Amino acid sequence: MFEALLEIFEIHNLGSLQISLLSVLPELFLFLAISVLLLVGSSYSTSKRHGYPMLVKPIAWITIFALGLAFLLVINNPVPHQIIFSGALIVDNFTNFVKAVVLLSSIACLAVSLDYIKQERIHAFEYSILILFAVVGMLLLVSSYDLITLYLAIEMVSLSSYVLATFKRQSAFSTEAGLKYFILGAFSSGLLLFGSSMVYGLTGTTNFGQISQYLSGTSGDPELISTGLVIGVLFIGMALLFKATAAPFHMWAPDVYELDYPEIGLHVRQSTAP
Repeated sequence: MFEALLEIFEIHNLGSLQISLLSVLPELFLFLAISVLLLVGSSYSTSKRHGYPMLVKPIAWITIFALGLAFLLVINNPVPHQIIFSGALIVDNFTNFVKAVVLLSSIACLAVSLDYIKQERIHAFEYSILILFAVVGMLLLVSSYDLITLYLAIEMVSLSSYVLATFKRQSAFSTEAGLKYFILGAFSSGLLLFGSSMVYGLTGTTNFGQISQYLSGTSGDPELISTGLVIGVLFIGMALLFKATAAPFHMWAPDVYELDYPEIGLHVRQSTAP
């Protein structure tokens, strides 16, 4: 199928925008799936004509199917190595491998939660869509080649995880876990932004490749690496350690991991795995 696609579009003769769009086809497909599922879910679940149907399980199965299609798009990505969108993202064999692992683990997470959804009588169809939204953030995070892209991708994952952590609204434990996760997550996001602004102010760029070239050019003379740059990198490292639940920034993890919904805790562990 993808060989025919290459013959039709002649990828080597495409412009940079077309190649960029082709490189992020799995992410675009999942964004489209999220939009369609939201429209269908909000329309049918509130429809008196259709008897206010429960769409949690059907949408969960459609989400699994969409993740499976995205997995096929990733492993058949026709662009072997490309820096796209003016250096914001990178696509290569390694990123495709990690994306495939993320998609398979997300499929497994949703699959094991189907019986639990029925057992706990979860009636909110947004459950699967929130996981799908977090998966898109993880895919973009894997391909990030810029500090701004890194921050936005992390926030996509975090915002979905905040909502999932408080998904059981009648549980005080779930509310406490979500509130703690949100407050400390906002603090770590501030650290990441502060560190990124310091790195940008001292290097003049947020692109990983250009930052690497800058540091390589100053490696022979450590005095050229200012204290502010070191502090900026430390702030970024602290924020990422928090997101990865690494000690000593793991104080929020027990409450979130031990939710009343174990499958949500499983998803959070997957999205914060170092």
